[in-house]
Amino acid sequence: SKTNTHGSNAYLGNQDVIFNFFGAGWNGDTDSTGYYSANVLCELYASEQHSISQRGGGFRVKTINKGATSGATEKFTIEDNVLCHTPPSANIAALAVQGSIRLQNTSDPTNVGDSAHIYAKDDGSTSEVYVRDEAGNETKIELIAEVENLSGKKFIHDE
Repeated sequence: SKTNTHGSNAYLGNQDVIFNFFGAGWNGDTDSTGYYSANVLCELYASEQHSISQRGGGFRVKTINKGATSGATEKFTIEDNVLCHTPPSANIAALAVQGSIRLQNTSDPTNVGDSAHIYAKDDGSTSEVYVRDEAGNETKIELIAEVENLSGKKFIHDE
């Protein structure tokens, strides 16, 4: 229950923390706070207002940014989807992957403002990769390579 008291039947509210744990090293403070600053904090929480028919939950990880000494910020959240939060500066990727990424075939994504999509879908019994811009324009990645060959222009750049 919300109060952790046997017999108290109160549902959890949206964002109520159910359980958390953290890791902390000595922070060098001389004011007796010592080891109490969480360098990494993991929280399990209610992702919606709980009721008899709704009991969504989430998991989030917060860390202190490199070069900082406090203020752990949310980096990774799992609710209905996985979300990697905005990095502290524009020149750092929000998601970096070592190895390959496997895209499972899906249906065309719904347009979302200020967003674009990269996805795989079945195309004549072959899985193909597509991009979709905010306006809903869909481009098959293979097609981009052909356009580059014909035009002599480069649309996809390796970094």
